Amino acid sequence: MIYTLHMNRDAEPVAGDRTGESRFDSLIAIPEGKVTWALIAPPIWLAYHKLWWVFSLYCLAAFFFLALLATPFFLVTALMGGLPGLYLWLEGHQLRRNRAKEIGLHHVGTVEATGEKEALERFLVQWKEAEIESLSSANFAAKTLESDNMAFSLFPETSS
Repeated sequence: MIYTLHMNRDAEPVAGDRTGESRFDSLIAIPEGKVTWALIAPPIWLAYHKLWWVFSLYCLAAFFFLALLATPFFLVTALMGGLPGLYLWLEGHQLRRNRAKEIGLHHVGTVEATGEKEALERFLVQWKEAEIESLSSANFAAKTLESDNMAFSLFPETSS
């Protein structure tokens, strides 16, 4: 399964954190695909993921369809009552990504993994490798420029 990872890029490490790992406290992994729990129990799934606006709209739609059950159109209403759950089944994770963007989390990566925990671990390993690579290449470039300036200058400095 593919996971998108979101975190606050501007987060500073907590005071006293020497490793700087506290900046990853806001890191979340959101899977791609369909959400079975949003189809089975939509209100519980929405409340668990703190999608309050969607939860309130879902409750309004549910009350509307319950009220329509008392009309002669109860058969059509019974069939249409599953539409909000079907929408959440198909678009639930996108609603979570939109919520993450609203609270200030940015998309920082995409990982393929079998579970959320493994996705977070793979991302952190990739992040560390990229960080080490950038530090080592930056140091190499700085040293190369420093030695190039001394070796290939048009007018070499003379020591007196």
